[in-house]
Amino acid sequence: MPQLGKKSLERLSVRDGRTALKAIAVASWSATAKESHKVLRSALSAACREELITRNVVTLVEAPKVDAYEGQLWTLEETLAFHPYRTSGPALRGLHAGHRPETAPG
Repeated sequence: MPQLGKKSLERLSVRDGRTALKAIAVASWSATAKESHKVLRSALSAACREELITRNVVTLVEAPKVDAYEGQLWTLEETLAFHPYRTSGPALRGLHAGHRPETAPG
């Protein structure tokens, strides 16, 4: 993880882990930071099992919270208006059959 810099794994602190995960959350999404927490925790756990490091500092860092998606579902009219192809007839049957739009019959 570039956010951890060139620090050796044995010298990582809880603060280093927390700072790196906050940087990821700011640069992308909280879900990405949460996934990064999971991956880093798993990798450091494996390093502990192999006795490459003595402790996994990421287990002491709380995983970032991910907000639940509260988006609005589209109505049928909005979906049909967005859909770039005809909604009935041979073209739609061709798309369902696996044809690309430009090669669909009709």
